[in-house]
Amino acid sequence: AAVDEITREASSVDALVLCARHYQYRRTVTAEGYEENFALFYLSRYLLGHGLVESLRKAERPVVVNVGGPGAGLGVVRWDDLQLRHGYHGGAALGQGGKLNDLLGVAFAERYGATTGIRYVLIHPGVTATGFSGVYDAETLDHIRSMQRHAKPVSAALPPIAAALDDPPADPLTAFVEGQRIRVDTHGFDRAAAGRLEALTEQLLTRS
Repeated sequence: AAVDEITREASSVDALVLCARHYQYRRTVTAEGYEENFALFYLSRYLLGHGLVESLRKAERPVVVNVGGPGAGLGVVRWDDLQLRHGYHGGAALGQGGKLNDLLGVAFAERYGATTGIRYVLIHPGVTATGFSGVYDAETLDHIRSMQRHAKPVSAALPPIAAALDDPPADPLTAFVEGQRIRVDTHGFDRAAAGRLEALTEQLLTRS
């Protein structure tokens, strides 16, 4: 519905910024039956990015900025249980979601980068004093409150995001951690893994 509305209202999309996530200490599912972290942190970004390709390609310098956590190893991905039906933990769900977004960026750039001019930028701004949206158990909430006290202000986290929007990198896919560019030709950004995730995602969407 969001893609349809944006497409109707905007003649083109210059930039798409993907940031939403919400911690759940208990496993919950959406009305469509998806685990909530998987749906919000990964699947919504997949749908918005792919759904707005035609609107993005009409822009002069289109860019997708995916704010997650680039650089983690592939070991956090539970390939046989992507929606964490077994042994759920909210932190594990968010950790996996960050890596799924890395692989989303790899597959997106592989599919569209050379033909559309859309640049895909993965950004981890560092621990930032946002609202830390979520539903927490008492122990985790204490940890979150401590993080909020010591985290950088939002104003300090914005410059790398603004830079990617104002002057998208030339490469189809780039990744930055706290303003420092990291390589995207490592095992953590494996193309085969990205293709595997894309296939699994399409299977899920076809069944829904």
